[in-house]
Amino acid sequence: MMKPDAHDRCCEDEVHVDELPVAVGHEHAKPPPDSMLASCCGSRIRFCVGFIVVLVLVVATPAVGHTYAHFGANGLFEGQSSAFTAGREASDLTLWHEYTAAVAGQRVCPGSPSKAHAKCQLSVVVDAPCTVALRTVHGRVRGKNGWMDCKEPKPGMYSGAAWAAARVTGNGAFRDKLAFHFEPQGGAGPTSGTCKLTACSESQVDSIIDYSTNYCNLRNLYGHSTGFEVVDETLTSCKQHDLKECCKFHDVKAQG
Repeated sequence: MMKPDAHDRCCEDEVHVDELPVAVGHEHAKPPPDSMLASCCGSRIRFCVGFIVVLVLVVATPAVGHTYAHFGANGLFEGQSSAFTAGREASDLTLWHEYTAAVAGQRVCPGSPSKAHAKCQLSVVVDAPCTVALRTVHGRVRGKNGWMDCKEPKPGMYSGAAWAAARVTGNGAFRDKLAFHFEPQGGAGPTSGTCKLTACSESQVDSIIDYSTNYCNLRNLYGHSTGFEVVDETLTSCKQHDLKECCKFHDVKAQG
């Protein structure tokens, strides 16, 4: 077993200075001076004190943002869940204010440069607050969470905002404009109760038969795995509205 060197042994309580090893041929070498011992032991003491301070800080200081003690029923930390919900509600209200400012005095049907064109106007009531309905429709228009439609073999492409959107068919040949308006029901505000969605989609080229494309332009944004149910759907002006023509799209994640 190897003997510890002088640096390691100089601070051990049971080791005397005269026991420190000396180099061969220097049997009468003097032991290390007191200054060496003081330096050695002082460094050890400073290291130990520093280590204890750091350990106390780590144990006593809670992790930033982790004030919760256990998991909630939804699998999230309860503190995290409440913070996440509060952040989402604030984001929903910000989007709602943006929407209300944009649609002031705006008709729901966007219009078309073509005199003879296909069109679909409808209204639906969903069992969710308008802020949630707006977030869902707007998120799908923006492709949130990888959402896309797939009415054609190649998905169509939405752009814009829920209140002023456009969609180009998968083959790039046709472009439609569409818009949604949101109205809280039963005297409730936008963050509670149910919501009425009034929506309209219009072809931007000459067209008579659209094979339910304009209907599906709208339906795909509020139907299918949205997290809320359609309570009522009323078709105002929608000659072709075959639900089977609407895509069974690749909903990568439920919108939320």
